[in-house]
Amino acid sequence: MRHVILGCLLFLAACGGDLRKEAAARPEPSEAARRQAVAVSVEAQALLKKYSALVRPDRLDTCLRAWFGENASGDSSSRRPIYKPDLDGFRSFLCDCATHGEDCQ
Repeated sequence: MRHVILGCLLFLAACGGDLRKEAAARPEPSEAARRQAVAVSVEAQALLKKYSALVRPDRLDTCLRAWFGENASGDSSSRRPIYKPDLDGFRSFLCDCATHGEDCQ
């Protein structure tokens, strides 16, 4: 009898025996995915074009790495930006990072 129960449990585990509702089983997008979605949006691309005229390209690259939580060498850092992963947060972050709060509109 134990072999039958164990076999059933193993079968359910192997076949995805998740009994939760489908909506509850779907995970929320990760913060990194939300940050990437913001950075590749049309509005963010226009904002990056604006800042590329104001600051050096390497400064803008450093800010983009920091937006994704990476340090200058490209390694993942435990320090993430405190800004929300939305367009307003991205705009505020770029203003603080690229121009240190000056010349932001």
